[in-house]
Amino acid sequence: MPDPDEPQVIFCLDEFGPSNLQPHPGRQWAERGGKHKDPDREPRRRRRATYIRPHGVRHLFAAYDLGKDKLYGHVKTTKNRTTFLEFCRYLRTLYPAEVRIGSCATTSHPT
Repeated sequence: MPDPDEPQVIFCLDEFGPSNLQPHPGRQWAERGGKHKDPDREPRRRRRATYIRPHGVRHLFAAYDLGKDKLYGHVKTTKNRTTFLEFCRYLRTLYPAEVRIGSCATTSHPT
């Protein structure tokens, strides 16, 4: 039970993107090099980076509710403060207004 001055609900928030999902032709279950490599097999071809995004990219906003053990996520075509605050407002609608909500925002950005 939380103390009177502590939040009753805690979300862990994060955002990820841009995510680029592109199909690649050919077999994908290629053997990796290393200690158990088959000596008779040629090394796999190198995949070159692709910088063309003909259909755009997607961004994922996600929140994990620690109390309910539930994950919420929205995929958006843009990532800015407006879309992030829109996602936060969505999380606020999951609980009545009297319930105090806290967050532990995580980041995976290099500093």
